[in-house]
Amino acid sequence: MSSIEDWYERARMGMGAMAEQSKAIEERAREARASVSDKSGRIKVTVDRHGKLMGLSIHPRAFEVMSAEALAETILTISSEAATALGRRIVGEYRKVWGVDASSEDVRRGAIDPLSFARQVRRRNFGDPPRTTG
Repeated sequence: MSSIEDWYERARMGMGAMAEQSKAIEERAREARASVSDKSGRIKVTVDRHGKLMGLSIHPRAFEVMSAEALAETILTISSEAATALGRRIVGEYRKVWGVDASSEDVRRGAIDPLSFARQVRRRNFGDPPRTTG
């Protein structure tokens, strides 16, 4: 086999393995949750990977020491923090597999150009293909 064929086979096999790992990440991400509590520990939220509120716990004391506006603001703030933390965790898993700061979901959503993503992944994981002469 020529060096270009060797490179191609190595890249093809590597990309297949990376795709399987990404599929596993996506399956885990579907069920992923993140929880965050406020500083006092009286309010706790749990969100899914889309930032949807999946759980809310408010200690009765919070109603005594916070106004309705402050309570609402706290819930919104810690919900955002939980969603951000979960997003970073999921992207971190993709980064370990792909070696770039993007996921296949980013490509599907159009958040990153597919060709640019493929080039980044190829260069990061397999280098450029050997030059051929002829």
